Amino acid sequence: MKKLFILAASLFFASACADSSVNNNNGNNNNTEICNDEIDNDGDDKTDCDDEDCEYSQDCNNSDTETNCNDNIDNDEDGTTDCADEDCELNIICQAEVEICHDSIDNDSDGLVDCSDDDCADNTYCLSPETQCDDNIDNDNDGNADCDDADCNSDPNCSEQQEICDDEIDNDGDYLTDCDDPNCYNDQTCFEDEICNDNFDNDGDNLIDCSDPDCDGDSACLPSTETSCTNGIDDDQDGDIDCVDSDCINISPCDKCYDSFSDLPSSHWAYEFVRALYVNNIVDGCSSSPLAYCPDSIQQRKYFAMILIRAMGESPSTASTNAYFSDISDPLSSPYVNRLYELSITNGCGNGEFCPDLAVSRQDTAIFLIRALGESPSTASTNAYFSDISTSYAAAHINRLYELGISDGCDPGIYCPEDDLIRSAAAAFVSRAFNYNDDFCGF
Repeated sequence: MKKLFILAASLFFASACADSSVNNNNGNNNNTEICNDEIDNDGDDKTDCDDEDCEYSQDCNNSDTETNCNDNIDNDEDGTTDCADEDCELNIICQAEVEICHDSIDNDSDGLVDCSDDDCADNTYCLSPETQCDDNIDNDNDGNADCDDADCNSDPNCSEQQEICDDEIDNDGDYLTDCDDPNCYNDQTCFEDEICNDNFDNDGDNLIDCSDPDCDGDSACLPSTETSCTNGIDDDQDGDIDCVDSDCINISPCDKCYDSFSDLPSSHWAYEFVRALYVNNIVDGCSSSPLAYCPDSIQQRKYFAMILIRAMGESPSTASTNAYFSDISDPLSSPYVNRLYELSITNGCGNGEFCPDLAVSRQDTAIFLIRALGESPSTASTNAYFSDISTSYAAAHINRLYELGISDGCDPGIYCPEDDLIRSAAAAFVSRAFNYNDDFCGF
């Protein structure tokens, strides 16, 4: 539409010139140049389209092809410029990555950037600026001379003719306003925005649709599905985040968010702790059909080793089954027990054994956790927080658990250090110690 308006205005001026009887200062008579009769009508030694009087004549504006495929100008005024014009499809410049002459990037990977690249020699961005604004010469060969060139906008000779490109006023009096005026072609105000779903490079930066950073966040460029089910972001902007999105229902870890233990109702005191470890693949149930957790059963030492190694994000050991302890033979748990030893979290229960099938005691739980966290035992007095740990070999570790907010005991003021740890309490200890939760499930 901009180009059609310019052409219409041009034809208006051409017609006006043809009908004028004003004396032509370039010739030696009062005649007007007729632009298609091969006669020098106005006697200025310039005939037809060679005469600047015919610049805007329809007879002299008949280019129907893009004449330069790298000048950032729509030469044939068909609405498409340079390589975007099908006339340039076979041009060598358009056969490979083309150097964009104003983006500070080596687009064609030849080691030369922008105006340093020979490809940009004729580009208007790289031509020397108009050096003189009152000599009637197009000094930089960009098609605009003197005050018609944006380079002269700040020149005092052109101050009254400077087109302001966003005020809806024809400032320079050429009947062309704002972006319809050639003086505004290189003004940022007149660059088109990228339309993100039309397969066209609207803003002329050689980046089309969703490949253009201008389209980041545009609905046309959003993924059609949730791309991550644990990042707390509604990737496909459908209103559902992570595991709440139906795209994630069968994808780990969301697949476990919809499970429930038959023996662990939501009213159980340890429900949130068990659920947090379960959906994060730290603990398993004690039965799969039906799915059950056995919250009141003892926590065996070998399975507590598995929970700790998983919660720490460690990998199981590759050592042989009896590399460190003579009494472990379970192929499932032994790599985890061995890894506990390698990390100096356990030395076993004595005599080169680990006692894998025994329940882990609450006092041993404190030692395991403080070591796994890389924490030091507390320096508080033995009975600073609990009245029943004065004879426990793990008193300092128990006190540190309290200071870290991991345990407040089995009852007010007591810790029950020699009691067996049960599975529900084990989940609470580990979930608190390593800050696991089920937030990504979304419910």
